[in-house]
Amino acid sequence: MSDEVVYGKHPVRAVFLARPEAVRRLLLLEGPIRYLQEFVNMAKAAGIEPEVVDRATIDRLGRLEPGEKHQGVLAITKPR
Repeated sequence: MSDEVVYGKHPVRAVFLARPEAVRRLLLLEGPIRYLQEFVNMAKAAGIEPEVVDRATIDRLGRLEPGEKHQGVLAITKPR
């Protein structure tokens, strides 16, 4: 099975709260990190180093279609 992609602030927060051990990677959109500090803290608590990347990287790794909103947060998780 391949990894799952979760994006958007609420869905990513839900994964960290319900099954933090499933998160393999956390990608955050470059820019003011204070806006996403909550996710930095959750990742570090789960033993993951967040990756700050550009929009093109999030879109590519998330396999997002034009117009889909990731809110600057994307998690790659183990499949359920």
